[in-house]
Amino acid sequence: MFLQQRPDPTQSSPGLTAQMAHRLQLVSFFGIIPGSRILELGCGQGDTTIALAHAVGPTGHIDAIDPGSPDYGTPPLKDAQAHILSSPLGPRIKFHTAFPVPYLASYTGPPYDYIVLAHSIWYFSAPSVLPEMISALEPHLHPAKPKPKPNPEPKPEADREGGGEGEEEEEGDGNGTRLCIAEWSLTSSSPNSIPHVWTALLRSLLEAKRPTPSSANIRTVLSPSQIVKIVTSSPSSSIPSSPLKLHLIKEVTQRTETKMEDGYWEVSYTLRKREADVKRLLENGVSEREVVQVEAYYGALERSVEGVGGVEKVECMDWWGGVFGV
Repeated sequence: MFLQQRPDPTQSSPGLTAQMAHRLQLVSFFGIIPGSRILELGCGQGDTTIALAHAVGPTGHIDAIDPGSPDYGTPPLKDAQAHILSSPLGPRIKFHTAFPVPYLASYTGPPYDYIVLAHSIWYFSAPSVLPEMISALEPHLHPAKPKPKPNPEPKPEADREGGGEGEEEEEGDGNGTRLCIAEWSLTSSSPNSIPHVWTALLRSLLEAKRPTPSSANIRTVLSPSQIVKIVTSSPSSSIPSSPLKLHLIKEVTQRTETKMEDGYWEVSYTLRKREADVKRLLENGVSEREVVQVEAYYGALERSVEGVGGVEKVECMDWWGGVFGV
């Protein structure tokens, strides 16, 4: 994302500037504290990694995880990540090519203050990946540490109800581990972003009808309410005695930067792939009723694009963010 050929290397394109502003907005909502240790799951080329590294400052650290091949994407992950590591923020970051669950199972380093998933859930190959990941996170979740409560003023002997003097404890100011998630919201504050919503639902429907998962950007579309339900469900059976349970601390839905190009990319790609997608459905033996359903989605998408004045006018849907704690 952050590698561009441009005439003036000191100037960025409007799309790139909007992308960076969006990631900074996510990180601002998360409330990252300088000096924190962060685990980012599904970092991709490192768009959000840069914003996180800026937020933690020179004393913080980011472990950025992605299972994608180093040659995946445009630009390839290896090139984008190498570019970031060569920047002034590079010493704060370590990229790992790994699947999150095995990484979490083998990790024995210092505890993380924040665990971040930013625009990564829709890339998952199946809906089951998120609950599996939440279960794998449980050993790495830490509640806020209590702080000592000052001794009260001494009471007359007759007013004491047993027990000796000493420090009592109350809930501390520390946050404990925070799980921070940002994803597309499936809502639209502007008519120009409705095609992006239609496209997400259509691509998810197409993916569900594939015999094997693809490598597309949109594979598992989960709504904010579905994400919250998965994250806040009971602890996994792997730790039946665990008292820790994630709960939603805050959430937000906001309009996305208008110059962001993700909506345009996905909508234009989907319209170009219409004939090939329908052909694949027929080859895979999908029923006539299901093909008609997909064609209806395509029709609604095309009408919505026409309604905003063409694919070049398409904007991104709203984004949603949630912060969870234990």
